[in-house]
Amino acid sequence: IQVADFHMIFLTNFGKVYAMGVNNAGQVGDGYSDSIYQDPQIISNAGLYSDNDILDYASGYYHTIILTTTNKLFSVGDN
Repeated sequence: IQVADFHMIFLTNFGKVYAMGVNNAGQVGDGYSDSIYQDPQIISNAGLYSDNDILDYASGYYHTIILTTTNKLFSVGDN
């Protein structure tokens, strides 16, 4: 579990990531900007990395960075 200022990211043993919290800049990574306060959502950013297992991730104030097992790096949220 990684906790940023207003959102949280959860990595499962199966390489999938769930997120919840404030999402005003898209930092949750679900492709929308609606905040998620209940029922964490699997993040796929409209399919950009939905077929890639996630190896690692980091989150900051308004962003989340995701590294996949295929060595692809994705960033969601505010620059």
